[in-house]
Amino acid sequence: MGGVLRAEALWVETFTGLWMRQFGRLLKVVRERGGNGAGGGRLWCLPLADRVLLVAV
Repeated sequence: MGGVLRAEALWVETFTGLWMRQFGRLLKVVRERGGNGAGGGRLWCLPLADRVLLVAV
């Protein structure tokens, strides 16, 4: 799945309705609240921006 999903302006604005500035603030809040840590389960994971994009969609 490498390279298929990227939190780029086109994807963020199209699927979430958020502007990149708003999405950046959302990422900041998630990071501050500990969302950047690796949870249990697999040792690999998507980058934080891609995970937040998936949840926002």
